[in-house]
Amino acid sequence: MSATPFKDNQIQSLSMVCPICGKLLVAKAKSRLTSWLFQNSDCKCAIVPSMPLSHLNEADKKELDDSAFNGQNLTKVDLGDRYSVLSCLGKGGNAIVYKVHDLKLDKTFAVKVLNAELSENEAARQRFNKEIEAASNLTHANLVAIYDHGVTANHTPYLVMDCLEGQTLEEALKQEKHLPPARALNIFIQICEALVHMHMKGIVHRDLKPSNIFLIQLENELERVKIVDFGIAKIQPCLDGTQFTQVSELLGSPAYMSSEQCMGEHIDHRTDIYSLGSIMYETLTGRNPYYSANPIKCIINHLENEAELFDIEFNHLKISRALEKVVLKCLNRDPAFRYQAVSLLLRDLEKVRK
Repeated sequence: MSATPFKDNQIQSLSMVCPICGKLLVAKAKSRLTSWLFQNSDCKCAIVPSMPLSHLNEADKKELDDSAFNGQNLTKVDLGDRYSVLSCLGKGGNAIVYKVHDLKLDKTFAVKVLNAELSENEAARQRFNKEIEAASNLTHANLVAIYDHGVTANHTPYLVMDCLEGQTLEEALKQEKHLPPARALNIFIQICEALVHMHMKGIVHRDLKPSNIFLIQLENELERVKIVDFGIAKIQPCLDGTQFTQVSELLGSPAYMSSEQCMGEHIDHRTDIYSLGSIMYETLTGRNPYYSANPIKCIINHLENEAELFDIEFNHLKISRALEKVVLKCLNRDPAFRYQAVSLLLRDLEKVRK
């Protein structure tokens, strides 16, 4: 592939990048490239780390309760008479997730509430409603289940979903660096099974990454995978003809975005296959093949660089050639040379496991 037409002086340092959502913390950027990449995508996050409250000591918890995520503290989130808010589980670029008790069913759920600062943004509300629509149409053992949705007393939309106990794949990789092939294959196959269901429903996730893959420990020492967060999922086609994402608007997580996604081009289900390829490579080796602390350099890596063969640097990990071939096929920059359906990828992964 020929080099992308980016000049060196266009690649500027992005130290002012939000550690939560990866978007610019400032509204303006000097280079036209940076402006294009991040237009209409400046950070909307409060400067609060996204983490479960269980990781905080009592003083930190009190500080979070007092700061209240820009005013959205537990007492001010009014979900009506049915849901009692127990704690705040974390905050992302678009929403806050609370742990709640359903007084009617006597069960614990998680409630995702659109950030207050975005509640008046029509595009943000439409995307959140699209997430509700996408997730509500999906029923699969490896997808987080959606049970209810509504609006708060302040007319901010929310959705009610499973409150999962376990850890994300991102957390597992931070602890263990990489996973042995047998364990990894079990995870990959379940992700594929969920994606087959999603794609059959005409839904493309568009933001697959380790932090959106939840691992639940089962009694037989295996893990149940749950894919979460359909915040930028694309429903194909939009039956009402409405397009919520501009062609030139960049959505996704740079380290896991497909080449066509990086260029703002048309995407389909094969973008999820590429993202899964990045996840599989990182899970097996402990290193994302395209990562850079600078999001623009990360995107350029997708467009210019090939993922290294496993036997060059990771020969000691004993990853089979068959599994390597599967992963690298997913990472082809040209969608036409990737797996054309997740079902075909699933078939090959099952062959490798045998």
